[in-house]
Amino acid sequence: LYFPSLGKIAYCYTMLNDSSNVIQTLSRTIDELPPCADELEARFRRGDAYRRTDRTVAAINEYAGIINEVNGANKKAFTKTPEDTKKTGELMENVYFWKAYCYAVLNKPPEKIKDYQQKAIDDFTKFVADYPKSTLSPVALGRLGSLLYANGKSDDANKVFDRLLKEYKDSNEA
Repeated sequence: LYFPSLGKIAYCYTMLNDSSNVIQTLSRTIDELPPCADELEARFRRGDAYRRTDRTVAAINEYAGIINEVNGANKKAFTKTPEDTKKTGELMENVYFWKAYCYAVLNKPPEKIKDYQQKAIDDFTKFVADYPKSTLSPVALGRLGSLLYANGKSDDANKVFDRLLKEYKDSNEA
């Protein structure tokens, strides 16, 4: 009862646009939960709260931490049941997308922008390869093509945009 209640409190704070209390409530939840699918969800929501409040580096760090945790020594903790396996898989799809997105929008310090854009390119490329059926794939391809074009790789960008038009012709991004 306690942990679901904290999740609902965090949701209420989200609806009130009270991000500091969202983060605080989710942090409390995370601190008290063992490694499990619910803990990953709380961490993702905290990363999302960081992203929505322009704390992009904190969001990237949260998403990277989730990836490391799921791929680390405790990975069995996130797939104890079929429901946990499904929940973790769906969560990871979002984690990979939003990590790439955060790198794409990170613009400080200016001398690091090209490095951030390259990380976004790498992450979006991995995302569309790993999650081609995702509803986020057209967005990822659009971002990827734009980043490639902005980095002087117009031939690669054109291939990505052609793929977007071919595979997701009915999407808003096409």
